Amino acid sequence: MGLFDDTDGLIGGAKVAAGWGILALDTTALGVAAIALSALPGGSERAYAVGRFWSLLNLRILGAELRVHGRERLVPGRPYVVMANHQSHLDTWAVIAALPMRLSYVMKQELRSIPIFGYGCERLGMVYVERGNRESARRSMAEAARKVAAGTSVVFYPEGTRSRDGRLGTFKTGGFRLALEAGVPILPLSIAGTRALFPADDWRFRAGRIDVTIGEPIPCAGRPAADLERLVAQTRAAILAALPPEHRPHGAGRG
Repeated sequence: MGLFDDTDGLIGGAKVAAGWGILALDTTALGVAAIALSALPGGSERAYAVGRFWSLLNLRILGAELRVHGRERLVPGRPYVVMANHQSHLDTWAVIAALPMRLSYVMKQELRSIPIFGYGCERLGMVYVERGNRESARRSMAEAARKVAAGTSVVFYPEGTRSRDGRLGTFKTGGFRLALEAGVPILPLSIAGTRALFPADDWRFRAGRIDVTIGEPIPCAGRPAADLERLVAQTRAAILAALPPEHRPHGAGRG
């Protein structure tokens, strides 16, 4: 039995508190290492490798078994606009660990204020956006477009926030507009299991299995802006198709 297989009750709470302490220590140590590497000539790739190791390490510490399906659908060296469903803070670690490519996230501005973590993410090439601020959103999208043009894949959670009931929510269109303007394929990503390990409104986590399914890339090159709604629906259907029934909206089939 793993340390975090059962985290209920007083003993379970003590185990979770110890786990948070371990995560804080490794985040601090590896964050400082990534920041230092990023300041060196050509250190950006090595810094991102530290960030990917951090994601893999933390999943291992939590007792998460990560299973990735569909890696054969990826074309090496090709940038994507990655669209993933969002159920837990663990999603970010799962995506970084699952995809063997350089990734940049569009992250909410509040995370920038977390000591070491916030600055470290900035040095790793993450893009911050102030939610509800149109000018901030415009600047963030412009920066994300520059990342894609330079060959870096950009990750969006089109629901905008974590699902509280586990079911797939409605999609915002910002990332889809970027994909159409840049002519970069959308990569649908279906994440299952993270909510059971670490729900949105709980501080306790527990061990378990995470499944990340990489869908068939959806071409955007040459598609007109008028295809936006169809592209959103196509991507949403692809994500839904690989999710278990409990994550689908009421009345949604496999589509």
